[in-house]
Amino acid sequence: MEQRGINIAGAGVEAVNTSLMITDPTAEGNQRVWSDVDKKVTVKHDATRGWIITSYDQSKIYYTESNPSANTYTDPWSVTYVVGTDGLSPNPSMTSFDDPNIHITIGEPVTETDPETGDKITKTTTTVYNAVTNDRFVSVQTERERYNYVTTPVERYDTVNLTLGKVYRFTFVKDFEDLGYISDTKDENYSVMRGIYRVDKILSYKDVISNGIDVYNNLYVPSGVPKAVYTKDEPTFQNTMFYKLVDPRNEDTVLYMPLSFISGTPDGSIAKYDKLLMSINLGVFSSTEMIADMIDIIKELLKARWGIYADGDQFPEDMELVQFQRYDSLWLTTEDYDLIDKARQDVISDTSSTLLDKLFGSEMNKLKSENQTLKAKISAYEDIITNRT
Repeated sequence: MEQRGINIAGAGVEAVNTSLMITDPTAEGNQRVWSDVDKKVTVKHDATRGWIITSYDQSKIYYTESNPSANTYTDPWSVTYVVGTDGLSPNPSMTSFDDPNIHITIGEPVTETDPETGDKITKTTTTVYNAVTNDRFVSVQTERERYNYVTTPVERYDTVNLTLGKVYRFTFVKDFEDLGYISDTKDENYSVMRGIYRVDKILSYKDVISNGIDVYNNLYVPSGVPKAVYTKDEPTFQNTMFYKLVDPRNEDTVLYMPLSFISGTPDGSIAKYDKLLMSINLGVFSSTEMIADMIDIIKELLKARWGIYADGDQFPEDMELVQFQRYDSLWLTTEDYDLIDKARQDVISDTSSTLLDKLFGSEMNKLKSENQTLKAKISAYEDIITNRT
C-alpha cells in the first residue's frame, strides 16, 4: 500500500507547486494516482508519456516524463520532467514525504480452522484511513497453514502508529529538543525523566485552529523559538497532523506537537514504576549520637543486599539516602526513660558475626547445604576412581 505524498516545487505553472496525496492507497506501481486537496493538479502514469502532471480533469498536460521507458515501473519523484502541451518553463522538481493524513491500522490476526480441510486460516485486516477525505480502504491478508506448506503473503509499512492514551518517550527536532528526551548522557540536561508524554488526541491543523489553540504561544514561546521561525513553519502545518501530548506527572503541561517535529520513533516501552520510601519507628532516644552508627549499617545493608546506593544512576552521588528525622517528642521521668533504654540494651547482640547471621541466615544455610552436597559428590567420584585403579 502507498502512504507517501508528493511535494512539487519550481514549476513555471504556479498551480503545480503544491502538495498531493495518494487517491487510492491500495493502488500499486504505475496504477497510483496523486491529487491535491483543492482538486487542481493530478500526477498519474500514461502508457506513452510516462509520468505526467495534469490538471485535475486531465484536460491540460503541464509536464511529462523525459524519455519514458515502456513497461518500467518507477516512482514519479525519481524521473525528470519536461514541459508538456500546456506547461511553462522552468521544469518542476518532485519529492516524496510520509503523508500524516494517511493512517494505516493493522488489526489483530484472527485464526480459524477450515471445517473441510482442517487447514488453519489466519486473517489480518488492514484499514487505511484518509483523514482529509474520510475515505477508508480495507484489505484482508490471509495465511493458510497446511501440514506440508504455508502460504504467507507479506506486506510491510513504513509508518508509526501511536495509541491514544498510551505514554511514550519523545525526541523532538532541534528547535524543540529541550521539551523531549536527550540521549547524550554527557549533556547537562540529560535525564531519563525527560520527554515523557501521554498521547491524548490526534488532530488536523484545522482542528487545532477551531479549538482556539495558539501553536505559537503553546510551543514556540516556551522553547524560545523566534516568531520568524513560526511564520516560516506555519504554512506547512496544513500538511501534517498534531498530537496533543500531556505530561502524566503534571496534567497542566500540554503540548500541541506537529508530527513533523517528532524526531525518530517514540519509545513505547514506557511504564509506570513506584518510588518507595521505608519508614521505621525507632522509638524514644535522649540523643541521636546513641545510634549514630545505625546510618552506616543500614547504608551498607541496602547496598550489599539490594544494590541500593547513591551511585549516580539510581540517585545523585551526593544524596544522603538514610537520615534521622524527629517527628514527635515525649516528656518522661528519668526513671521511665531508663526502663525503655534498658529494654533495648537487653536484646543487643555484641558481635558483628551474630548480626550477620541474623541478616543473612537463610542465604548462609543454603550455601552450607550446597557445600555438603558438593562434598558428597566429590567423595563418590573419588571412590569410583579408587575402585577402577
